[in-house]
Amino acid sequence: MLPTPNTDHISSSIYPPSEDSYLFLDALSAASERQYLTDRFRRLHRTPLAVEIGTGSGLILASLTANAAAITGRQDLLTVGVDVNVEACRAGQVTVEKHCDEICDGDDVQLGVNLGCITADLGSAIRPRTVDVLLFNPPYVPSDAVATYEKLEDLEPFDLQNTLLALATDGGADGMEVTDRLLAALPTVLGACGVAYVLLCRRNQPEQVVERVKAWQGSQWAAEVVRTSGRTGGLENLCIVRIARDL
Repeated sequence: MLPTPNTDHISSSIYPPSEDSYLFLDALSAASERQYLTDRFRRLHRTPLAVEIGTGSGLILASLTANAAAITGRQDLLTVGVDVNVEACRAGQVTVEKHCDEICDGDDVQLGVNLGCITADLGSAIRPRTVDVLLFNPPYVPSDAVATYEKLEDLEPFDLQNTLLALATDGGADGMEVTDRLLAALPTVLGACGVAYVLLCRRNQPEQVVERVKAWQGSQWAAEVVRTSGRTGGLENLCIVRIARDL
């Protein structure tokens, strides 16, 4: 298990690290996934780019950046965070910087290079076919509606805090409205060797998501569940699905 980044500095308007966050860390630190990424990126003859969509506290992005060589086999990994919550972008950047400093301790052999966190909607700010690792812990809880991030500056502090938290948790119908938008963009966002890791809960029907991805573009895509929370009841039966083009 990789060291866990400290997120004590995050504010109440930012989704705190929870079971889903730590499941992501488990997946990235698993020997099988580290070997998978290392083998895949041997084919990549340029500096790889990793992007976390919905950075939140920065826990996952910090762990990947600080342990780039151990997780991907590439010390030259570049990392970027993306979030619609500007406060999350600022806090996530602090988390990455603090954790890298703690891990480094005078030896940067494992460190990647973090380029910062940007405020944007999903992958809208990313150049097409440039992402080699995409991490997405989405708002997956089924809800009547998905919160909008427009005109946040017009909200009163209490309403703003509630809206920002809703953006991080409420996934709309079946909890899949935001995730479906991201999935539809993957063929455009991911590079030829690109890999996406997407978290889903039981109500998101992950088995159907896997089969749907496998049917994309003449079965050129592979998808499988690589990590589960092991819980058998309730909404918080979580899993991580890995999605990539067949090479």
